[in-house]
Amino acid sequence: MWLDPRLFGQEDFWLAALTVISPAVLAWGISVILGMVVALGRQSRQAWLRRVLEVYVWFFRSLPLLVLLIFIYNAPRSSRS
Repeated sequence: MWLDPRLFGQEDFWLAALTVISPAVLAWGISVILGMVVALGRQSRQAWLRRVLEVYVWFFRSLPLLVLLIFIYNAPRSSRS
């Protein structure tokens, strides 16, 4: 059997699961809130705010996900060089 039932009784397993799930839930929550703010801001009556948010959305939609992930992964390393 590929999954050992004794694994669920180990504290390290639950610590690792919490280490993975916590940032995922946090990122989901932040993205929902940020997405709502941007969506509401794009419907604003203020032209400058609409334009800034249109450029923000355009920029992140035009970037391939892989390029964005590589940039984010390597950003902390570039500050230490």
